[in-house]
Amino acid sequence: MHSTQISNAENYAPYKAKQDKLNELLRRACDALAPLGVEHFSKSLESLRAKTENDSFKIQIVGNFKNGKSTFINSFLGEEILPAYALPCTAVINEVKYGTEKRAVLHFREQLDEDTRVSDIPERALKHMQAYDMVNVPPMDIPYDEIEDYVVIPIGKDQKEAIKESPYKKVELFWPLELLKNGVEIIDSPGLNEAESRTKVTTEYLTQADAIIFLLRSDALCSKDEMDFVEYNLRENGFDSPFFVVNRFDIIPKRQRQGIKDYAHMKLDGYTKLGDDGFFFVSALNALDAKIDGDEQLYIESGMPQLEKKLSLFLTQGKGVVKLSQPAREIKRVLSTEALGKLIPERTAMLEASLDDMKKRCEEVKPRLENLRKRNKAFRDRLKLQIEMAMREVRDSVKENVSGLSRQIPEWADEFKPDISLRIPTKEKIKRASREIAEHVSSCAEKAQIEWKNKELIPLAQKKSEEIFSSIEYDVQLFFAELDSINRDVSRKYSDGIKSEVWERVGNTELTQTVNYAHADSRDISKEFANTIALSASSSAIMSIIEMFDSFTLGNVLIAELIKNFKNADAALKDVRKGVSTEMIRQLNAQKEYAVDATVRSSEVKFEQLATTVIQSVEVEIKDAKAQMQSVIDDLEKGRESAAEKKLALEKCEKQLKQIVGETDEFIYSLLG
Repeated sequence: MHSTQISNAENYAPYKAKQDKLNELLRRACDALAPLGVEHFSKSLESLRAKTENDSFKIQIVGNFKNGKSTFINSFLGEEILPAYALPCTAVINEVKYGTEKRAVLHFREQLDEDTRVSDIPERALKHMQAYDMVNVPPMDIPYDEIEDYVVIPIGKDQKEAIKESPYKKVELFWPLELLKNGVEIIDSPGLNEAESRTKVTTEYLTQADAIIFLLRSDALCSKDEMDFVEYNLRENGFDSPFFVVNRFDIIPKRQRQGIKDYAHMKLDGYTKLGDDGFFFVSALNALDAKIDGDEQLYIESGMPQLEKKLSLFLTQGKGVVKLSQPAREIKRVLSTEALGKLIPERTAMLEASLDDMKKRCEEVKPRLENLRKRNKAFRDRLKLQIEMAMREVRDSVKENVSGLSRQIPEWADEFKPDISLRIPTKEKIKRASREIAEHVSSCAEKAQIEWKNKELIPLAQKKSEEIFSSIEYDVQLFFAELDSINRDVSRKYSDGIKSEVWERVGNTELTQTVNYAHADSRDISKEFANTIALSASSSAIMSIIEMFDSFTLGNVLIAELIKNFKNADAALKDVRKGVSTEMIRQLNAQKEYAVDATVRSSEVKFEQLATTVIQSVEVEIKDAKAQMQSVIDDLEKGRESAAEKKLALEKCEKQLKQIVGETDEFIYSLLG
């Protein structure tokens, strides 16, 4: 029996068929709208089309090094795609996705750290980087069997230093596998116990994941760093539905297995909303062997079939419904509410008017359109000022947060007792003790940052977001109401049909896709937006602090002074703690402004993107309104025959759009039914 006969690819096939249907509806909608020449309709659906055509279910695998992540991923895919690394890897993500040929593509960081050591970079990659002057280096293909040369930390190399020096961002692995073709993408995260830098790399990718699998090891279950990650990086950041998968369950004696299950539930039950469906006990190695050898019984005994089934249902019937229904509703809104409800009736009515009458109407509304442009410019300036004021408060909060860390560092240092004894102090012993103390302080700082995020940053971000969104919603509502009034006055076509909500009309962008805007107000949207800002800002703040402390070293002068003035072990430890505190506070104060700027800027960018989206949406509609009027005048100037032809074309377009709307309704019903 071949491995493809034991596969979970078929679980995703029905969803892929629906996704293909949605893409077909989007393509037909774009084609049908093209003759109308309305830019904001086309942009909205084209952006959706590009997104849905390339959309996939991203499953992120998180877990400690040596928990068997590579073997687990290979067992899930049914082939040995990822190498089972024997040594820790740098903070490099592996993305496994579909490709017609087996390929590995290496991606580089946009900006290389000053600490990057070119001597550790393979010659082929170094030549590629030098060809672009080591800046904004494009991806390069690498041989599949040489992946370890790029992502594995060499023996004897310090992990933290290796991660700082690495120029690599991620590796894309393309593989011609049916499961991947059906829209599944696997994200393999760096081991959680490899270095603090896991926080930034892994957490950033978690925001993109549709499903999170937290892989644990049955004979070393729920270690401190695992529980810390679950507590502070999953739950505290709102990731409330992870799958907890306990691997290597086959090595546990049968009489002890229930105890392991009970222990896992006791430790982790409060961290997933999936209940029992969020816990699985598997043997990834047995599942891989079973799929390769076609051993049906071994595959069942491995525990993987249950996980694969529940995961596919979670994605296709949960996440998948949202992924498909939101674009489908946008198709219906644009076609039914905007094109059929307003644009086509208004343009038809305009084509029935005389040329002189249409010119007169257009001249009458020109001042109103120009006034809208001026109001939009004033609105942009006012919005910019609002954002600046909001950022001042965010900056003050971040500054106070960093100052609070300075006050807490001595307390954290004093409470920690290193493993190494200083009864007979040496340079190496003092270095090790100071490093252990610094790592403890760094861990405490990270937890303090998360607490600050939840108690201070998120409430502040929500408050500022709600203020800005409320203001935007009111002003943009007036803009669109005036535009609609102008179009009605020109066409003399008055109707009280269904209207699009403000945030639907602003546009389908990454900034406005988190809630169902047909039933949302500024408070719903601002809450989602605030959470996004807070996660991004706190991540920047945390990493700014952690990266400072990662590079901590106690100076040789101070070490020599400690040895020279040695009295006893307790006094030496007290002096080391004081030295560590003093140096860490010095480093923190030296980088304080950088940390504040990095945090505030990440929030500011989000608001600026929002402002740009809103301003442009109004500009585009003003531009479209002018273009429609000119188009009708051009047709009328060509004579009544040309106008009649345009009306026939509109009737044909109307028929096509109604057909697509009907099919879209059926599609939405099939999703929800």
